[in-house]
Amino acid sequence: MTQFNDLVLTMRTDWNRRAELDAAHFICSEQGYQSLDDFFHSGERDVERYLVPHLRRLGLEPEMLRALDFGCGIGRLSAALARRFRAVTAFDISAAMLARGQALLAAADNITWVQGNGFDLSNLADASHDVIFSYLTLQHVPDARLAMHYVAEMCRVLSPGGVMCVQFSYRPLYALRRWYVTLRSRLTRLRWLWRWLAPRRWRRRRYGREEVMYMETLMQHSLPPQSVTRLVRAQGLIVEMLDTTDPAYIWLVARKPAHACAD
Repeated sequence: MTQFNDLVLTMRTDWNRRAELDAAHFICSEQGYQSLDDFFHSGERDVERYLVPHLRRLGLEPEMLRALDFGCGIGRLSAALARRFRAVTAFDISAAMLARGQALLAAADNITWVQGNGFDLSNLADASHDVIFSYLTLQHVPDARLAMHYVAEMCRVLSPGGVMCVQFSYRPLYALRRWYVTLRSRLTRLRWLWRWLAPRRWRRRRYGREEVMYMETLMQHSLPPQSVTRLVRAQGLIVEMLDTTDPAYIWLVARKPAHACAD
């Protein structure tokens, strides 16, 4: 995975910068500025809305299970998961995000904070997690090959009988959009070009210039749903649901058969 070294460094640098500037804002940038109470309450809503119904339908009892929060940031979802699951692994590429989250959620003694290498989940054991939840993370991985590798790794660390619930984005004409966004991002790093190139809605945002300047690791990247489902099935999982109603927020729910075993 050495071809991704520069990309991984960029991702880690950008998310460390965002953690130090205003972690809650950049994790939930579309919701605007909010208090930390509102921030963590939004995590409760999202877990209840996007994950809990599938656990109920599949007959899983969270209090007996170990969950993985992939792309945890400062623990917006980890906090909600920790109130439901026996144990939670909060996994992120950014050391600054993890440190901030660990400080904010110090009272949650069933959360283990783990920094990833940016390539895979190699510091997590095979079949070590019963539930994997990822929301607003895969869409920020700038290379589809790397994002797909992460999906394969999630399948590896999922235990037999376990379920993964992940969100990603699909953008038609993505190559053109990415070219435009990348060019605009680099040009607006020149302060004098900012007011000419930035859309008005970005100029009004609290950290608009910071978002536009480093948009490559913040924009919604693209994964074809068919490719993701094909990969998951190739890893031996059963696709329980694929919701493509909103291409910007596609949801995949898959389960590993109970008789499956790690390689």
